[in-house]
Amino acid sequence: MGTDFPAGIDDFGIVVEHELVRESHMNDLRSAIEAVEAQVGVTDSAVADSLMYKIDKQQFITVAKKGGHYTSVQDAIDSITDSSADKRYLICVYPGNYEGNIDFTGHPCVSLCGVADQRSPVRLEGTTGVLVTFEVGCFSSINNISLFTSGSRIIYVPTGALVSDNIRLTNCNMHMTATTTANTVVELMSGHLECFHCNFRYIQTGNTTGACNHRAVHINGITASLSLHGCKVRMSVNDDNSSAVIVAVSEVSGIGTDFEVFIETSEVHVSSTSATWNGIAGFYFSDGGGATKIVQACHIHLSVTTGSIGYCYWQNDANSIIHSTGNRVIIEGFALNLFALNVATNEFYSHFDDVTAEGAIDIVGAGSTAEYVYSPDDGILHISKFVNLKPMAAAPAAPVNGDVYVNSGDNHMYCRLGGVWKQLDT
Repeated sequence: MGTDFPAGIDDFGIVVEHELVRESHMNDLRSAIEAVEAQVGVTDSAVADSLMYKIDKQQFITVAKKGGHYTSVQDAIDSITDSSADKRYLICVYPGNYEGNIDFTGHPCVSLCGVADQRSPVRLEGTTGVLVTFEVGCFSSINNISLFTSGSRIIYVPTGALVSDNIRLTNCNMHMTATTTANTVVELMSGHLECFHCNFRYIQTGNTTGACNHRAVHINGITASLSLHGCKVRMSVNDDNSSAVIVAVSEVSGIGTDFEVFIETSEVHVSSTSATWNGIAGFYFSDGGGATKIVQACHIHLSVTTGSIGYCYWQNDANSIIHSTGNRVIIEGFALNLFALNVATNEFYSHFDDVTAEGAIDIVGAGSTAEYVYSPDDGILHISKFVNLKPMAAAPAAPVNGDVYVNSGDNHMYCRLGGVWKQLDT
């Protein structure tokens, strides 16, 4: 889609010329889009109008078990030979189970939208390799589709340039199973992936060998970036190999300041069910240099039967910045339960996180910054710098024992103890 499109329509926006497509297909498409909107809390019906592709007969393709243009999603993709930023294609997929991996290579600016509900889902299923490979630098999306595999990846974006907001997943269920291998649900070598109301499910049941990583999301390129909004990440690993690392989100070293991760209102549950595993597990492993990570209003829970180190944040490379705000964090069952581990020269800011982690914040790197105001489940308020009490002309009304205030008249600090005000400074 080019810049000549109407205002208010983004790179994934759709404007429909109704007369060019069969009305029944357009009604199905509208229903699919409205189902996605309902999942993400959009209630204005006018939004559906602005979320329709500007297409002609050749730019709107249907896939169905019968009655569609194609019965295979890959065949529908391969039929497209002229897609571009100015000529985008939408493939509307009807309910059913479609087997085989999907490859968008050579087909930029193509999107999939499932015409599905809970009773009649659209499911793409693979057994080996990568389930969905995107074209580098394209603007594509997958909406309202379930993605299942026992292969190595569900989503893979190859190496390329950093392109803002170029891949989007909305209302997608991603389910990966593994036995004797350590796999990754989503791997980004480039581009920016946005996920809205998606589920990441990783279940591993066998034993691996040697050093390896079980990962939900791996940012594996210096031109890659990530946003998660209202998503659920659940990892359950039963691996006795103590050299295996379990991590929800990780990043490769060397990422520059153009890179950013934004995670909000999401749930993350990471667990090891092995009775003998003694490895390391975490929520976010930061190794990306000058990148900024923002995590807010999330529920993060790491729980193991046994384990060496559990952490919410691990800053391993220099010049990384993490802002953690308003999150509920529980790290339990490890020999060492850490909220944050700052190894190199980094910046870490925690504001009003509710933390259950015995190890709290461990600063190892010289020159690192840790600024925090958080309250763990024991009710103690931890503040890294200072508290500023605004002076008051009179004592608080209806005071209770433990109240503290500064009197602006005599410039003294008082605490209510035993039913009377006691001056704290001398």
